[in-house]
Amino acid sequence: MTIMTRIQRVYRFGRICILGQWFFTFWVFGVTATSLHLSDGLQFIVPMLGYIVSVAAIHVVVTYFSVKAKTAKPASPTDPRPSLWYILTYSVSSLMWFTTMACVVLVLVRTMPFADEKDKEGGLRKCHSKYKTYKCYYSTNNAQVNTLAKINTAATSFIIIFVVAHWFEISKLWWQKFTPEEIGEAYDLNGRS
Repeated sequence: MTIMTRIQRVYRFGRICILGQWFFTFWVFGVTATSLHLSDGLQFIVPMLGYIVSVAAIHVVVTYFSVKAKTAKPASPTDPRPSLWYILTYSVSSLMWFTTMACVVLVLVRTMPFADEKDKEGGLRKCHSKYKTYKCYYSTNNAQVNTLAKINTAATSFIIIFVVAHWFEISKLWWQKFTPEEIGEAYDLNGRS
């Protein structure tokens, strides 16, 4: 069993962060698609929901291939940092997630007035709790979109946390000093895949 070098630990943690992003991307995609389906009465949020679902769909595919191909790796046997194209593509990805978070917050704020809206036209219906059954009004589609926006805020927040953690970890490759042996070993193990 070989001991991981500091460089290998940085790249391993980076891959863990990307896998975490990928996991929560499915949540964002599903919740936003459901919100888009329910947003008939809220046409003013449809463009934002469209952007969010587009970003999530792109990241479901791109992140899968990024992790599978181990794109985060030393650029050369003498440079522990990832290649310039990786930095640029991850920068664009990060920017997309930050703008997605802004859209999620805007959807949440714009749907707040509908948070407790009930469908009284549908009449009282059977509702269930853990110990009893009772009559209640179901929430309207607008109220459901608000609830989904709250879930989306949490999921997107986790993605942002993973993005920031990934950038912090990758930044170590610029401000820490490594021996030529560490760099060479990390390149041999990660660089030739």
